[in-house]
Formats: sequence, structure tokens, C-alpha cells
Amino acid sequence: DWLKREGHTTAKHRLVKAYLDGLSALYTRNSPQRMGEHLHRLTQQAYQPRDKDGYPVGNVYAGDGHCIDCYVAHHVTGNITRYELTLFIDIRSLYVTGWYLSESESALNTMLALSKALVNHDHIPTFIYIDRGAGWKAKMLNEETSGWYQKLGIEVIAALPRNPHGKSWVERFFREIRDKHDKFFAGGDFYCGHDMADEVKQRVTRETRAGRLKLPTIYDYADSLNKWIDAHHQKPSAVLDKQSPAQLWAGFERFPVGDTVDVIMRPAEVKKVRRNMIRIHGRLYFHEDLAHYQDRKTELIVEYDIHDDRCIWVYTSSKRLICVAALVTKARQLSESRIKDATVVKEKKALQRLENHIQEVKARHAPAIDMDEVA
Repeated sequence: DWLKREGHTTAKHRLVKAYLDGLSALYTRNSPQRMGEHLHRLTQQAYQPRDKDGYPVGNVYAGDGHCIDCYVAHHVTGNITRYELTLFIDIRSLYVTGWYLSESESALNTMLALSKALVNHDHIPTFIYIDRGAGWKAKMLNEETSGWYQKLGIEVIAALPRNPHGKSWVERFFREIRDKHDKFFAGGDFYCGHDMADEVKQRVTRETRAGRLKLPTIYDYADSLNKWIDAHHQKPSAVLDKQSPAQLWAGFERFPVGDTVDVIMRPAEVKKVRRNMIRIHGRLYFHEDLAHYQDRKTELIVEYDIHDDRCIWVYTSSKRLICVAALVTKARQLSESRIKDATVVKEKKALQRLENHIQEVKARHAPAIDMDEVA
């Protein structure tokens, strides 16, 4: 049609189609202009295969987050929801060292998942390969003086943005969880992956809200996933020279944590002393030894317990313990657990978003021209 408009009256559809079909795919369906430069680079251009055989077992962990492909009941409200699975895997043995289920990806959940890996096996990896997302490279984890990775002596390798090949070990494992666990969990009635028909997902949602379908709990899902991962560890794999992940993992050289669980689980921030006290997260802490740092510009490292706010641990920049300061006072609306505080903040933001949406709907249905203003 275009050629005819240009004046080529003899042009025919079958001739143009035959010409286009005879072109190389590089100029048609696989061209960078049609696919986009990013997708073309990921799927059509040469890449460097990852060779994991050179890494000792337990030396490098890869971590990532993934929204599970199952509907479950929310642990508080009971409403239909999907949880975020944060997981660390040893890239040499493909052994799952630690995982954690939460409502959304965050730095706290990353720390809890890695904490499980460290505590369960009493081992600190040399490197961890992680995303550049906010939950994975937060200040709480990466601050040079107070960062959790630095405190444990772990070197962080950040994956290139928008490059799934970099974390292929974890991405492939998430696909296995989807295809071999989530599709069969609870009889497969609550699977909601991208390949499930929309009408089926809508029916599950409708039946659940009407009370005719009972959702499995997140605890049911966690128990089922734990059993599946245990079975995965015992299964021989061709990529592991017909060995199982458990066989390879059993022979790793342990680098002990050498600390208690409480220390492992404590994040830290850098603070200054004001009036012999330290303020952190809306709470004031006091100890007489803090008077020595009253008028200094020295920044101290403050470790805190995410579950209990009764005290904090104060260190110098050289990691020498100064004191354990006790809680003096806190804002009235704060709870004993910082996790509960984070939940309250998230609830307020969700309510604010709903309020903004209500205001937007009212504005859309308001008269475009106010007659009083015209008058």
C-alpha cells in the first residue's frame, strides 16, 4: 500500500511479502530496532558463560528476591495475598543456604535471610552476589563503618542492572520452584504464575472473597517449600557431575561465624552523642560512659536489636565496645519492636495512598467549570 501511494502502481502484496520473507531474521523479527537494544543484547548477542567450577563450595553465595506464584492467606488479615521469597544459594553446589518469606523486599528481609544462612551452617562466605535494588544495597547493610556485610568481612558483588544472566543460578532456581513446587502446592488450585489463565486467577480471587474457597496459610506454604528444598538437596544433577547439592555441600571448608546469634542479627547505624544520650529511631538511650564523647564530633557505631528496643550497643569506629546503653524514653506511638514500627509506617503510607486516590476520583468528577467562579 505504501509503495502504491509512492506511485509504484505495479506493486503487489504477494511480491512484497515474498521479498520480506526472504530477508534475514536479523533485519526483521530479530532486529535491534524491532526487539529493542536491551532485549537484543540479552537474547541474540554473544555472552560469556559462567564457570562456577573454579569456586570452592561455600565461597560465593548468590541472593535474590522473588514473588511466590501462589495465593495464600495473609498472616494477619487472612486476605488473599502473595509473599516475597528472599533466598541465598551457594553457586558451586546449588545448595540453598537460607531463605525468608516476607510481605515485600527490604533490607531487613535480606539481612534475615542471610542471617539464617550464617547461623544454620555456622559459616561466612567470602563473596555474595546480589542485586542493586534498594532492599539489597541499603545503607544499613553497606555503610563502610557500620554496614552488616563489612562487619562480617563479606565482599559484595553487585549484579549489573537489567541483566538477569548475572544471577542465573538464583533465577533458574526460582523457575524450578515455580514449575516443580508452586504449580503443585495445595493441589495446584492456588497457582497464579504468568502462564495461568487470567479467568482462573479471577475465579480463585472471587471464590475466596465470597468465602467459598479456603486459602492455605503462609505457614502451610513455608512447610511445603522447606520439604521440597530438602528433597532438591538430595537429588543428583547433571550440572554437578551427577552429584547432589547435599553431597557437594557436605565437604565444604567451614569459616566459622565465631559469634552469638544475637550479634549476627543486629544491624547498626552511625550516631553522635547529644547530652550524654544517643537518639535512634525515635528513642533515647543513656549510659554514663557516653559523657566522654559528649562534645566530640566522633561518630559512634550503634547496634540495635530489631525485635527488642530496651538497649543498644555502642562501639567506637575501631569496633571497641564502649557501653550497652539503656532505653530512657521513646515516642508514645512506638512499640518495643522495630518491625512493628515499620508495619505501622507502611500502614500509614497505604492509607495515605488510598486518601490520595479518593481525592483524585472526586476531582475527576467535579465540574470542569465552576459556575460561581464564572459569575
